[in-house]
Amino acid sequence: WIDLDGIQHAPTHFDLPTLGASPFIVSLPAFELPKEPFSLTSGSLGLLLSFRTNVSYKRWNEARTAWGKVINDSRSIARMGAIWSKSYKDTIDDAALQRLGDAICSFSRTLMNRTLPPQEDETNFNIYTYQIGDQNYGEVLRTAKHRPTAALAEISNIMVDFQLNPLHQVEVERVVTGLCDALGASERIFTSPVPTFYTRHTARFLAFWLLALPLGLYEPLGGSWNHIAMLPVVAVISGFLLGIEELATQMEEPFSILPMEKMCEGSIRTAVMEQVERSQQGIQAPYYGEGKMLNVANPYAGEAVDAAVVRELPPTMAQPMMEAVPVPEPVVVAANGAALNGAPAALGAGGMADTRDPEPFSDEDARKSISSAPTFEEYMKLRNDS
Repeated sequence: WIDLDGIQHAPTHFDLPTLGASPFIVSLPAFELPKEPFSLTSGSLGLLLSFRTNVSYKRWNEARTAWGKVINDSRSIARMGAIWSKSYKDTIDDAALQRLGDAICSFSRTLMNRTLPPQEDETNFNIYTYQIGDQNYGEVLRTAKHRPTAALAEISNIMVDFQLNPLHQVEVERVVTGLCDALGASERIFTSPVPTFYTRHTARFLAFWLLALPLGLYEPLGGSWNHIAMLPVVAVISGFLLGIEELATQMEEPFSILPMEKMCEGSIRTAVMEQVERSQQGIQAPYYGEGKMLNVANPYAGEAVDAAVVRELPPTMAQPMMEAVPVPEPVVVAANGAALNGAPAALGAGGMADTRDPEPFSDEDARKSISSAPTFEEYMKLRNDS
């Protein structure tokens, strides 16, 4: 080694006394490794880190997508429920709309509680339930074994109490089912962590590789003073590789890093309760116009009915919808081209009833021209000739 004055010294010696023998001197040789082992194993290490990072990011992305669906569906339920409930019944009071808003907001809050350890959120969740206006529902949430399902059931019960148009009821239930799908996706991520043997193997591989790295850099960095350049080089390489491992470890449990509380309060509660307040003030209701109530005898009268939706409904609900569909009267045309229902039939230039433009039209583009309709005799002659 070389001191600060530039003087080179012999390697460090250690005296190892032995029993019954004179002490002897042992010189420790420079221990180093060739670069080939690192070149051969760096590809495998890179694959392990890349795969681990991709898996962790995929879990984080799925969790964020599920929460994005929770946000969008919560706003949709609030919008449809608040407006449609005021449209069909004038007896929906403000308390019912407040129940709807609390139930929608409670679902996201129970989902957050479901995907966090009890020691992190149980106390805060109990405080939240005592702030709900309907304390009977708050008690249900506190004692339920599966709280998000209890919140979904409360939303469906409120929608049934609103007695919406069955078409709208089906549409709302589809959105509620979307919340249930997001719940299932979140639980799948939460209950299925990355296999432990894979994470441990990656961590051990990386640790041994970094511990042996100074031995591989000893000779290549021998031009520096006492090989001191190894310290910053090993520190930088270790920092980057360990940072990749830490990044994957953090994203492996996405619910611990997602801003779920901010999404519950800012993205969901703010929008939902604002919609409830607008409907309570009558700003966005009634949907069918001022003072126009739904026909109780036939709630589908005068409405366009989607056949695809009707096929999905029970017969008891589908029958009144089909009866409400207006059936157009058939138009019968006599032999002379006159309509029997009083409407004159359109006759072509040849005297025959024609569904095209009855007047012939010539255009520079032959494809756009309309020829005259043939007479009956001409038509029969052309038919016989063919």
